[in-house]
Amino acid sequence: MRIELSVPEELAEALRAEGRSVESEVGVVLAISCYEQGLISVGRAAEISCLKRGEFEEELARRKVARPYLGTDVKADSDWARSFRATVEQP
Repeated sequence: MRIELSVPEELAEALRAEGRSVESEVGVVLAISCYEQGLISVGRAAEISCLKRGEFEEELARRKVARPYLGTDVKADSDWARSFRATVEQP
């Protein structure tokens, strides 16, 4: 879906202050907001923001964003732990 949005110049300047284009920063802010509300997982938020997961998590830390732990995160972490354990336990 494509949405056109008019942004006042003052807001555009503030968004550019983050070092990204206005469009990129709006994507990051939207992804963070949806993540904070528990609407999407951290992985999905990273995809929406067009950042790698580690970069997105760094962005959350830099902005001091509260980290909800969703059921989808529990499953993803559990799956990762199982695969990691299997890798480590192989001779």
